[in-house]
Amino acid sequence: HAVEEVKEGESVASSDGSASGNSRRSESVTSTKSLGCGLETAPSGDWYGFGVVALESREWQLAAARFTEAIRRNQHMSASFLNRAKANYVLLRYDQCIGDCESVMELDGNCKEAYLVRGLCRSNAGAYLEAIEDFTTAISLDSSRMFKQGYVSRAFAYDMITKFNNALADYEEAHRIDPD
Repeated sequence: HAVEEVKEGESVASSDGSASGNSRRSESVTSTKSLGCGLETAPSGDWYGFGVVALESREWQLAAARFTEAIRRNQHMSASFLNRAKANYVLLRYDQCIGDCESVMELDGNCKEAYLVRGLCRSNAGAYLEAIEDFTTAISLDSSRMFKQGYVSRAFAYDMITKFNNALADYEEAHRIDPD
């Protein structure tokens, strides 16, 4: 995947990297707490940490740029690709987001969150059958079987293709996992 070069000290985006109307979208993917992936700790300079700070501050443009630089420095760190995918998802850059998710999958095929984020992109693009496949994979990769967001996301996709019984079953499972 193409990687943009960012020079140290270069201004790459305004501090207002937010995208209006994307707060719900951002809340569904921007947690950096539990990525569900094998996170390699090979050096990427401070760029990965800068990216995490920008992501948590909802400075999407800046986060994407910082993770791009972290990837340039270490193309084997799946967390950089996953977090850049999250920023690109909020910025509605679905093709770039999907590409980053696929890079994560190449590095760590057991990363449930990469399948979830790619599924969200596909669902938003109207590719519901492909999204359902991604959500199903994400759910199957969760050994605890407590992946509420996977069930809710898949239920929405089922609802959109009028598979209401499947949607209801997933909504019920999500409610069983967490009634709130």
